[in-house]
Amino acid sequence: MFVTIRAKLISFSLVSLLFVVLVGAAGYYGKSELSDAVAYTQGNFEAINTHMRVNLAHDQVRADVLQILREAKIGDTVAYKEATRNLNEHLKTLTNSTIKIMNSAALTQKTRQAVTVVRADVEDYAKSAQNIASLAQTDTAGAELQFGEFNDKFMKLKADQSLVNNLIAAEMEGSRLAVDEASLGASATTMIVVGVAFVLLALFAYYIYQGIMKPLNQLLQAISKVEGGSYEVRVNLHTQNEIGSLGRAFDKLIDDRIAAIRATA
Repeated sequence: MFVTIRAKLISFSLVSLLFVVLVGAAGYYGKSELSDAVAYTQGNFEAINTHMRVNLAHDQVRADVLQILREAKIGDTVAYKEATRNLNEHLKTLTNSTIKIMNSAALTQKTRQAVTVVRADVEDYAKSAQNIASLAQTDTAGAELQFGEFNDKFMKLKADQSLVNNLIAAEMEGSRLAVDEASLGASATTMIVVGVAFVLLALFAYYIYQGIMKPLNQLLQAISKVEGGSYEVRVNLHTQNEIGSLGRAFDKLIDDRIAAIRATA
């Protein structure tokens, strides 16, 4: 295995490349996990932002109904029509925002069920507001009598929305914890992969180093002995790489040198 020095160096380069790939894969995995957690958090942010618009819209609807009753009572037709237009716009915002929350993928089943209740409340609330607005122009007293029922629907909607607020807030906290967990998990995974890959790379590098330096040191020691006048030394390298060939050539050179000395003796 890895017979020549060239093969050793090539294999070391490939292992180093594998090290880089593993670290990159660990980083990508961590990024993917973190991205999923962040996307879930963003979904919750969008849901709570939309729910805040719902809260604002249902307050605006109540204010519009009060203004319609006031303008109808004093007979200001222009102001009544303006208040009615505002009411229709706010009802549209209220309904659309509630539907948007229902369609949010980030919500849990429990929160989605609570939003379903709110949506039913919104429909009753909107219908009651429209009835008062229509009746106020012809029967102000009758419209004012219906305001009590309308106000009850307002309070029920507010209570159910408060429950949804609490559920979404809890999900936001869960999202924060999920992001923290994903971040820690990604960091831990990356560190483990880097650590294991580094140890394996270091062991392989040591193996390559020993495979080259051990026979090379044997050859250097043999040369040193020959320089000291000892011709009985032999390297006896059996490796099939370049250093092994050099060692066998060295042994042959020493044998030829001894044979020449004996021939001239």
